[in-house]
Amino acid sequence: MAELEVLSQIKENCNISEASTSGDIATIQDFISHLIDEKYNDSLAYLISEVQPLDGSWGSAFASMRNNGTNNFEIVKRDIYTKTFKIDTGYTQEVWQDMIRLFNKRAKTQAGNILSGISAQVENEDVIKFISANALTKTTLQVNINNTAWITSQISMRVAESVVEMNRVSFKSLDSFCILSPKWASAFLGTAGFVKSDKDSDSKDSTLFVGRYGRTDFYLNPFDLEHSDFSNDYNNDYGNDQNPQPSGDYCYIGLKSDITGNSSLIFAPYMYESQIVNDPDTGNDKLFIYNRYGLVTSPLHEPFEGKSMLHKFIIEETP
Repeated sequence: MAELEVLSQIKENCNISEASTSGDIATIQDFISHLIDEKYNDSLAYLISEVQPLDGSWGSAFASMRNNGTNNFEIVKRDIYTKTFKIDTGYTQEVWQDMIRLFNKRAKTQAGNILSGISAQVENEDVIKFISANALTKTTLQVNINNTAWITSQISMRVAESVVEMNRVSFKSLDSFCILSPKWASAFLGTAGFVKSDKDSDSKDSTLFVGRYGRTDFYLNPFDLEHSDFSNDYNNDYGNDQNPQPSGDYCYIGLKSDITGNSSLIFAPYMYESQIVNDPDTGNDKLFIYNRYGLVTSPLHEPFEGKSMLHKFIIEETP
């Protein structure tokens, strides 16, 4: 589905609403609408997943699968249940009203960008955590950092091996994504032959899109988790005596297809809702955004049957 069609469907189905009845924030729907537009720049969930907007709080994802050793096909499904994230925008009602009165449309654009960044950060944390929990761990890749071209070629080759393995039992797609830590993403950014994709892709204008190499889109992990896998705290204190750090940075690989069910991840936005809530700590009325969505793996992702569609491996420096 083309980006404009997806955006239109999201805006139609996401039940954009506002819980407050204050006339001064009646333009909140404009802000939320702008937030959805900007999601494609900041949110990994939109960039690497099949986007399937929901009409209700739950739904199902479907995929076609061929039975092993036969030409018979069956339809498999996976249920999608939404979860809700309460996001403190940092705006008090007074600040919100003053911005609208002073800047009018410019306030909508500026605040919309800020809201999209706040909301996307929450989604990105959730996506990295989800991939890390569901990905099959592959052997560590050791690279020599003295040769940038060698770094990119070795990482790309290992990513390609994972993509081929994901298609070994049944073909899904050779188009894929790879999420790299800042350290290793910089190696790709510094390679002269590594350029942004010319194809009509949502990725090419993203702030997290590093570039396309072969049939793989590379993205920057927005969290600086040097020498660590996912951490609930998202900081560099993840490693300690009880939970030692691994010796390299993880990268994450999955499939990204235009065919329904063949992408590794399915992102299902449902509702964005604004609400003015009294903060008991300060006594101020503050604006909160409630983001409800579902995130699941493809029905074809069956790791316990040797059919994993998500891989991760550590990249570490050789002596």
